[in-house]
Amino acid sequence: LMGAQSMTVGEGIHFKNQYCKKGDAYSVAILVLELLFGLATEETMPPMSQQLRQAWLKHWTFVTTLFQRTWSHPQGLPGVRPELQRDQTVHNHIQSVANLRAALAVTDEPMFHILRDMLGERGEVDWKAIHAEAGRVRPQL
Repeated sequence: LMGAQSMTVGEGIHFKNQYCKKGDAYSVAILVLELLFGLATEETMPPMSQQLRQAWLKHWTFVTTLFQRTWSHPQGLPGVRPELQRDQTVHNHIQSVANLRAALAVTDEPMFHILRDMLGERGEVDWKAIHAEAGRVRPQL
């Protein structure tokens, strides 16, 4: 939405900075969460709160619906822009990410804390820390 410079972000200025400067970390965090929740079974799922599972499902539903809504419009983003602005889509996305980050913060797993940082507007985690944690985790998928 912001990459096309087609929507104002207002309160989401930090989110815009994240989009421009940390898109790779954000994307990897979303991919890891989707793989975890999409492939893991109840038996292989790491222990986590129900709050995290629900936050992920709500966020994933929101972003997939947004994607479908935007790219299925005959005129693409320019055609759906007024509707997205009216529905406060940027604000709702920022809130959805904040809810997901809050749920990640209450887990005991270091991996989830790194993912939380990767999703944050001002995250500090670097790729060395991500690589070290990835080497420590041995998923049973």
